[in-house]
Amino acid sequence: MSNETALFSQLDAELSRLLSTTSPAYRRRLSAKLAKAIRTDQQKRIRSQQNADGSPYQARKTRVLRSKQGVEFLYKGEVRRLRGWRNTKGRNGRMITGYDEERGAVRSFMRKDIDRFLSIDLSETRRSTKRGDPMFKRLRTARFLRAQAFPDAAVVGFQGKAAAIARQHQYGLTGAVNELARTQYPKRELLGLSQYERAGLLELIYQDLVNSR
Repeated sequence: MSNETALFSQLDAELSRLLSTTSPAYRRRLSAKLAKAIRTDQQKRIRSQQNADGSPYQARKTRVLRSKQGVEFLYKGEVRRLRGWRNTKGRNGRMITGYDEERGAVRSFMRKDIDRFLSIDLSETRRSTKRGDPMFKRLRTARFLRAQAFPDAAVVGFQGKAAAIARQHQYGLTGAVNELARTQYPKRELLGLSQYERAGLLELIYQDLVNSR
């Protein structure tokens, strides 16, 4: 055991002894302060895109979408034209998806419903889908990252669907990308305490005990 770890253990033991002499009401108030401080620490670290040990999150993978230039076909007796089209797959079978010039929006068509193709341009364009914005922007908000206080515990974590998503990233598990695909997520710690954060919590407890005397 390192000297630093031994010191933390001694402080934990001494603070636990002192807390045992306080009332449940006081411990609940202190737990509320601790829960708020822990959540703030987690939010800062997630915003910085770092694990508890200070290492950066593994970056998102860059995915390249390939699309064809143009296609024209008869669909239920009507001529339709798509730009930037690609082959896709839906619940009911194969489709083609692209920008519908007449409708001014992206549309998908079941291949089985196409009467016949009039012209097909197979030359390709490629587009990267890598996003530059930080990961977990919504998960780190107070709406999803909950803080709870009890007389004997301060609890910070996720609940419901948010908890399932966070768990996949926390432990690097396999999860669903969408209805058709699953992937192995890299391990990115959303919850954890660094030595610096632990020291800050111990200092908060100590100062609160001193001021309450």
